[in-house]
Amino acid sequence: MARPMNADSTTDKLPHLQSENALIDIQSAGRYGFSSEEFATRTGREPGGEAVRHALIRLKNKKHITQISSKPGYWLIVPPEHLARQSPPVAWWLHDFLSFKEIFYYVGLLSAAQYHGSSHFAVMETQVVVPQIRKPLEAGATRLHFFFKESASDTPCDLIDTEKATLRVATPAATLLDLLRHASQVGGVERIHLITADLGKRIDVRGLSAALNAQDETAAAQRLGYLFDLQGKGKLAAVIDQWLAHRPVQVVRLDTSSAQADAPRHARWNLFLNASLEDIS
Repeated sequence: MARPMNADSTTDKLPHLQSENALIDIQSAGRYGFSSEEFATRTGREPGGEAVRHALIRLKNKKHITQISSKPGYWLIVPPEHLARQSPPVAWWLHDFLSFKEIFYYVGLLSAAQYHGSSHFAVMETQVVVPQIRKPLEAGATRLHFFFKESASDTPCDLIDTEKATLRVATPAATLLDLLRHASQVGGVERIHLITADLGKRIDVRGLSAALNAQDETAAAQRLGYLFDLQGKGKLAAVIDQWLAHRPVQVVRLDTSSAQADAPRHARWNLFLNASLEDIS
């Protein structure tokens, strides 16, 4: 796992470095992000001072670094092979950056689906779930799209090792429930139906129960139960059926972006079937 970005307690003891050498030193530890304050400490400059600001601007103008956040100041080291994108791969620095700002962050939705092996659709952004409302962030070709979820800290996650660092990624079951919660923002129930076919292979009874209890959203559970049922995943559908039996359930639409009109009602899942999924594969 990458070292945390707030490494000031260790950098206090380091000899002062030239600006470029400070970047090399950070990168040699397997890190590709750093705070303005850490940079000041490593280079012997006053934190928040003009000297630090000018040094960082010089490095940015040379395309050695790019800024991802101004408050607090956080910068990414851009290796030569990634100059065209103007930022290193997001998996190299995301945990280091977000574990400082949002300890309960996790990669979710379509981005999590990709990490779990479902790549039907190209995702042009990294989708991250956090317990506070946050605006999107951009660095070069990288875009972070934040989704608010008050109970993010309760969501079951896997720690996935990437080439350079570790990421918190929602489990496959939690990913599907989040996708159904945000169906209109991720391409609709038809897309989620395809992803469910992929992720369902990675879900067991225990993992599904943990996600259901953490999310505690009956409407998303109803829709997921129907998808499992439709795809012949009877054991997983039965888990949801049993979970719903102890909760008040209302009739909801399968596709939240379409009117129910004269859609038939599915008795088991209390759904208006206002989307046809049988022929999608």
